[in-house]
Amino acid sequence: MLNNRACFPLIVKLIVLQVGLGSFGKKALEKWCELDGQVIENTKIEFLGACDKNEYSREKALNICNDKNVFPALFSTRKAMFEHIAKTRKKYDLVLVYDASSSSDHARHIQECIKLGFFCLVESPPYTSFSEEKQVMDLIHFVHVSNENNFYNKWLCCQTESENPVVLTVLDLLKKENQKIKSIETCRFSSIGLEKSAAPLFREGVTGGDLLDLLPEESYILRFFTDNPAKLDIFLENAKSDYLMVSNTQDQPSLMNCSGQEITRANMKENPPASAQTKVMLKINNTPVTLNSGWLGLPKEIKEKTESIGRQAKHNFISSGKTAMYLEEPVLKGIRLLHIKLEKSELIGDLTHNALFSRHGKSWTKKKLVKTEGDGLSRVFSKTVSHILGKGKPSTSRIETEHFMHQILLAKKMIFLKKMYSDPKYEANKTIEKIKREINPGN
Repeated sequence: MLNNRACFPLIVKLIVLQVGLGSFGKKALEKWCELDGQVIENTKIEFLGACDKNEYSREKALNICNDKNVFPALFSTRKAMFEHIAKTRKKYDLVLVYDASSSSDHARHIQECIKLGFFCLVESPPYTSFSEEKQVMDLIHFVHVSNENNFYNKWLCCQTESENPVVLTVLDLLKKENQKIKSIETCRFSSIGLEKSAAPLFREGVTGGDLLDLLPEESYILRFFTDNPAKLDIFLENAKSDYLMVSNTQDQPSLMNCSGQEITRANMKENPPASAQTKVMLKINNTPVTLNSGWLGLPKEIKEKTESIGRQAKHNFISSGKTAMYLEEPVLKGIRLLHIKLEKSELIGDLTHNALFSRHGKSWTKKKLVKTEGDGLSRVFSKTVSHILGKGKPSTSRIETEHFMHQILLAKKMIFLKKMYSDPKYEANKTIEKIKREINPGN
């Protein structure tokens, strides 16, 4: 949001740049191409540049842009892209950088953008450690105090789940029914870990483990308690990981840290292992909240519970498919569930297939979802642009992201403290056995 719109004699345009053109980056690229040329509050959106060190990714991006009849300049480095924009932008042009790079680079890119006077919309997670968190927050405080530029929120996290029709419908129901929340449980599982073991190069850019890759997306649950994050009382009760991520499954398997590098007992303290299947227990305003996540398919107890509710609701919550190379069996495409127990009823939402069910008594009833325009990513982008121009709230505020991410980092630390004296070889072999069972369930 602009602190003082009057300080700009004339806002000519909002320049959009993108960093990273991988699998998620390509989806974002299409959306920015669609927004290119639109005018909001007398400000024209211009998608002028994107960068990726991979030549093949740039070629694919060029084809997408040509199909959309949009022609941003493509660069191999951020430095080249930023230097180009510095030469061509006018004094009062605003610059928005969308960061779709590796999660290990996000914090550095946020800081770089702030120092350049750019707004940064970054994919989740915005940072992966307490040191990165402190660096970003210290810089935000410095810029806010010194008033070096006119952005109130210097960065935001792109969390599309906040725009999911199921989440929006639950928010609407909670306001109408005025029932107290007794408990919340979320489930977010994928086969990324299986895919990385079967085709490491195919999933090389996906790092962080399940905790940092998946759980930050659950920040939308904060909205169920209050619109004001300052009124939230969040406490981490417990966190555990049944499996840790391995860097390879061949001759001498080893554990993987959050940046995707191999670790040993000798450097384990400096390089905490990435989790592969996690449970985090929070108290939010004294309400128990359980977050489940995993990269290795569905745990047995979650699968049984989900299938049981699915039979009652006549809905298939679990879908599978061939999602990576070299896997002999179909694996989990992804499951994203929300289970809320209220005083007189309960809700279960399937965020993957956009379905919501409520139960009063024994039977489940399918609920009609609120109407939305476009997809979640498009709405996040549009609201971000409006927010930058001082005309609305973003999908997820920076304060919400900061509150929730701090709990995720506390959970990461708690898991490491529990595992720091474990034998890395034992933990790696344990995960490999799990991977074998998931890929070849008949063996």
